[in-house]
Amino acid sequence: MFREGPKIYEEQLKKAWWQFIKTGYINRNLIRMEIAESWLRCRSMGVNPFGGKGKDVLTKKELAKRLAFNERLVKMARPLMKNLYALVEGSGFVVILVDKDGYLLEVIGDPDVMRNASELNFIRGVNWSEKEVGTNAIGTALEIDKPIQVVGAEHYCQLHHPWTCSAAPIHDPKGRLIGVLNMSGESFRVHPHTLGMVVAAVHSIENQLRVELASENLIELNEHLKATMESMSDGMLAISKEGIITHINSTLSRLLGITPQHIVGMHYSRVVKWDFKFEEILNSGQGYVDREMILGDGEGKVRFAVTSKPIRDSYGNIKGVVTTLRDIHRVHKLVNRMVAAQAIYTFEDIIGESRTIKEAVELGKIYARSNSNLLIRGESGTGKELFAQAIHNASMRTGGPFIAVNCAAIPRDLIESELFGYEEGAFTGAKKQGHPGKFELANGGTILLDEIGDMPLELQGKLLRVLQEREVTRVGGIRPIPVDVRVISATNKDIGLEIKNKNFRKDLYYRLNVLSLHIPPLRQRKEDIPILIKFFLKKIAKKYPEMDYTDISEEAMEKLMNHDWPGNVRELENVIERAVHLSRGKTIMIDHLPDNIVGNDNFNAPKEERQDVMPLKEIERKTIKKALCSSGKNITKAAKMLKIGRSTLYRKMKKYKINL
Repeated sequence: MFREGPKIYEEQLKKAWWQFIKTGYINRNLIRMEIAESWLRCRSMGVNPFGGKGKDVLTKKELAKRLAFNERLVKMARPLMKNLYALVEGSGFVVILVDKDGYLLEVIGDPDVMRNASELNFIRGVNWSEKEVGTNAIGTALEIDKPIQVVGAEHYCQLHHPWTCSAAPIHDPKGRLIGVLNMSGESFRVHPHTLGMVVAAVHSIENQLRVELASENLIELNEHLKATMESMSDGMLAISKEGIITHINSTLSRLLGITPQHIVGMHYSRVVKWDFKFEEILNSGQGYVDREMILGDGEGKVRFAVTSKPIRDSYGNIKGVVTTLRDIHRVHKLVNRMVAAQAIYTFEDIIGESRTIKEAVELGKIYARSNSNLLIRGESGTGKELFAQAIHNASMRTGGPFIAVNCAAIPRDLIESELFGYEEGAFTGAKKQGHPGKFELANGGTILLDEIGDMPLELQGKLLRVLQEREVTRVGGIRPIPVDVRVISATNKDIGLEIKNKNFRKDLYYRLNVLSLHIPPLRQRKEDIPILIKFFLKKIAKKYPEMDYTDISEEAMEKLMNHDWPGNVRELENVIERAVHLSRGKTIMIDHLPDNIVGNDNFNAPKEERQDVMPLKEIERKTIKKALCSSGKNITKAAKMLKIGRSTLYRKMKKYKINL
């Protein structure tokens, strides 16, 4: 359109600028869209078109703060600014670096151009945004986030018309605008290649920022990995494809007694004796998790749970192996915590005020200070495991596991592997990596062998050896494993009779019965029944909060007191819970108790035997009259005969209108 030449175009551009300043009209055939929109922005912001000298000037302190904040940008841009200036040195250009807010951070150029620029405050620390100095390549590039060249009268401010500016925005690796690179000179020196040179320089700056950030990220990632490895309580090492140790954490180096500097760079096989299948992982590409292995030799052997995984590159090629080693005892503790293999009861949980139960508790507390084997005897339901847990929690082993094994509940063909564990392939169905037994899991704590009288005779000899040697050998294994375990046994059988019948080894009995504790049956401590009932009622109330607090009638209490309780405390708790449900959370009456406790033996009789059944009230009235008659109307004797209290007898006499 403007073939007449640059001077004619320049004159027409000035006229278009002047027309806009006077009237606000923009000649769209002459003025580019980016310039036209910038002029309109400047007009709306009230920029003085006859000004153009930068007035927003930073103090030295403020400039220093900006330079420090943009240190990385300045560091990356300065060499490229020098290279760019070297291409145009002596031709009247100046190269400028600007931050994201439009403040000039770095200026390099010809001295005479620098002097002219300083007259406009085109120097470091001055703001050259559109808001401050109108349309210019720096401010407009910041606004539109695109490279732009502004020539002569395209500048909004008249003082800038002698200049040509070429600027391109700079972005960080995340795409955020962080600054602008600009090259300015006299307007007659304008050339399209100038903007191309600036854009190329900006691309170089952005590439270097990406490279540096990637490098820093790798360094940071490496430091994170090192910190992670060092913070692990497990031993860890990385091995290259050739079997060379490339890294080892301090946990494993302490375990091996070798400093990391001496280990790194060595072949793993030279470090320590172990059955680590390194080549197997390389060839198969398959790792494993928590495989038990022996580390060391001689008396320095330690059993570990080892996890190994291949290291692969981005193409899936195996480049090495990373391995973690965890002390097997720590694994067992973790397993015990997860399966709740801990004692929860203490002596405070043993309910009762009778002399017999108090004597048992005091003896249990004495035994808690010992590490000797203990045999607890008592009928089923008396609370043998409760005592065992309380003794464990009062002992020095309270921080260790508490493992309970019911010898009567495990099938005969599985009890050996359950107690002592098994090695890989010991029998059909055995886990590939083997399995620890209860004695191993109880290491450092207590094992309760409940129902010890039901242990198969063929296994008793092996248990005797474990007690003597303090080590176990897994089924299918040959290596003994040391165990530090206190053994508490419990039984409801007469072991002496079992020995006489040749069902139990005498030597094992002597080994288990170093200390002996007898738990009294409930029938021998009936004064504890009301206390236990009160405790169970509170316990059930917590279990079923929707029910009201349950009371118990005197008649029902008498029936409970008179029962022999062959199932002991366990039976009592079950009876109370059943009665609470039948009473629907109200007072427990005789009707809510089982027939074997109430004494109604006719309830389950055949139909033909129930024809003459009398109402309970009538039976009770006749029984009371009979007792009064037999006792010569002596209330005390009659009450004893009926096994009820005097006050209860008086109340029932009043109820049935019985007079003396």
